[in-house]
Amino acid sequence: MAVILSKPHLRFSHQVCYNRRLRYTAGSSQYKRRPSSSSPLFSKMSGNTCGKLVIGYWSDNESLSYKKIPFEYLTHISYAFGTFGADYKLQFGKDSLEGLTQCAHAYFTKVIFSIGGWGGSKYFSPMVADSAARARFVNNCLDIVEKYCIDGIDLDWEYPGRFGNADTIFDPVNDTPNLLLLLQELRAALPAEKEISLAVRVAPFDGSNGPLSDVSQFADYIDRLNIMVYDMSGPSWSPKTASSAPMRDARSAMSAFEAWTSAGIPVTKLCLGVPFYGYAWILLDGDSPSTNGISNDYVQGVAPGETVYPDSWDFRDLVAQGILAGPKYDQATAPWRRGYDNFTKTAYLWNRLTKQFITYDDPTSLEAKVNYAKSIGSAGMMFWELKCDDQTNWPLLNSLQSIRYDDEA
Repeated sequence: MAVILSKPHLRFSHQVCYNRRLRYTAGSSQYKRRPSSSSPLFSKMSGNTCGKLVIGYWSDNESLSYKKIPFEYLTHISYAFGTFGADYKLQFGKDSLEGLTQCAHAYFTKVIFSIGGWGGSKYFSPMVADSAARARFVNNCLDIVEKYCIDGIDLDWEYPGRFGNADTIFDPVNDTPNLLLLLQELRAALPAEKEISLAVRVAPFDGSNGPLSDVSQFADYIDRLNIMVYDMSGPSWSPKTASSAPMRDARSAMSAFEAWTSAGIPVTKLCLGVPFYGYAWILLDGDSPSTNGISNDYVQGVAPGETVYPDSWDFRDLVAQGILAGPKYDQATAPWRRGYDNFTKTAYLWNRLTKQFITYDDPTSLEAKVNYAKSIGSAGMMFWELKCDDQTNWPLLNSLQSIRYDDEA
């Protein structure tokens, strides 16, 4: 059952903040720091939760103002993204980060500064390979933590040791050990209360022969890994229809938790990442797609989408265009038909006239994934991204809330 939280009346300025300066020099094992002043904000802030975490990414663009974010639904909000080029200097929207932090802290929601992303991971590999570059990167992170009073750093490197975006540089042998060095240095520099997280794929980090069987050392330097269990399939890269975010399958939520825990990361440091969007295919014929894992139907081409990518649909657009209806958005208007694949725990839509097929997550599928994340003792839920939800009543975000409370509460 979804839980709607009441809004606190307290307000804090972002100026109520610790004041700590640290500096790291390449080749040095010591960080110099100025003592911090006490802060009522940071002594009280616990991510506005009495249970697990709900972490949402907010992209710094005009589609959703930070002033309209329902912070009461979030324990953490991740600013997306800070990026950097060959000079390793972080670039980001300074005014929006400042405003986001001020608003979030008024609700005791923690702000995490996320760096990288699919289009911003090009220079991670050469940066972590150079001690002086790592030092500059660490100090840039420290400057941002101090100046903007943020609560942690999230590295979304897609992907260490593996090909990602077209121009991303990677080193299959050295990326993973070099990432560990960066995390060691970042953890030593940050104040103890500041968090470090990584956005990761469903398989552990790569070595020279593929995913490593032991990454347990990473657990000492991170607060959590946010596993991106989405984009597992899509019409631009998959020959058959399939759930883009399956709970069970060869690459899925279940396989991801099994892989990371087997490789030495405690389940209590793993968050299940889910999408607030879906993908659309055009099939070869007009027959209804199968529901056995929704993965048996050959694709003719990419179906038109409504948002950034030509084949993607934000959940909000499915609602806004009247395709989805009902109090739980589990009904579709003709000529669309809504179905639910019980194997992958994902919803889908089918239009026989246009041969369009859309797979996506809805409140029903997300509740199933929340129940799974609770049952295994995970750290909580993460999602991409806030703007994709229907902003009239936030049904997807609301469906994640039960992760934060004991069943008997």
